[in-house]
Amino acid sequence: DLDASGFAGGRGSELAVVRWLAGFHKTFLMPANPVGRVAESDGGGLWNQGGYWHLETRPEELAALDKNDPLRVHAADFDRLLRSARHQTLLHGDTKMCNFCFSSDACAAVDFQYTGWGPGIIDLTYGFGLSLSSSDPLLDEYFRILDGGPELEAEWRS
Repeated sequence: DLDASGFAGGRGSELAVVRWLAGFHKTFLMPANPVGRVAESDGGGLWNQGGYWHLETRPEELAALDKNDPLRVHAADFDRLLRSARHQTLLHGDTKMCNFCFSSDACAAVDFQYTGWGPGIIDLTYGFGLSLSSSDPLLDEYFRILDGGPELEAEWRS
């Protein structure tokens, strides 16, 4: 029970979420694979592709975009890049702030419904959206804790 463990809910800091995600991703980081994860591979009882928001789950939204919209034109390329990332970890999959409970100095995550594999940057992007820029100190803190090396950091920042 999270309440009994000191995580009574409420709003917490973005830094606590970033630190939690970095630790979670570090725990489940797979060895680098030059070809990424094979789309048809077994997810080990989890979603083969973690997260709710990816191309396979959003065909109606993609079809609704104007055929010349750059997002629609390049959606398959973006999807291929994420699926073929050399560095993959377990994703929480639904990192909105309401899925975290906070104590005075940490946080805990709930709602692991869309947990599966992918580059950890997906959780950060979904959780923080456009408020997280490539030069944000939160991103630096994430990669410091993750400690995945310069190749991982370059791939996930790109």
